[in-house]
Amino acid sequence: LMNGIVDTKGFGSVKKTMKDMTPNLYDDDKRISVTRTPVAKVVSDRAQRKVAYEENVAEVTEWTTVTKRNREAETLDFRPKDRVKITKDELVGKFEATTDFEKEMAAALEEAGAADEKE
Repeated sequence: LMNGIVDTKGFGSVKKTMKDMTPNLYDDDKRISVTRTPVAKVVSDRAQRKVAYEENVAEVTEWTTVTKRNREAETLDFRPKDRVKITKDELVGKFEATTDFEKEMAAALEEAGAADEKE
């Protein structure tokens, strides 16, 4: 950039001023140290895809045994293992009318004589 003004008067002072303004760009060899250019978008995208692929492979590997077992099974049962078994009579016995509508319905059933007696 400064090659065009090397032979002009005052070039030495301009060079010294530029060096004073940017002292951290010059290293011990008196060469300018610059930052690297950014990686090309294609290379960056490829690296991101590679990392994502490796993460996905690790995640899929965890499911391989489960998938194989499900494929070999004759039937699949998706019900929870710790399911609570409760009967209809237990649910009816525990029921208490809480909302206005439920209380109104309970009163109407009792008045009609259709309400079951609680034990």
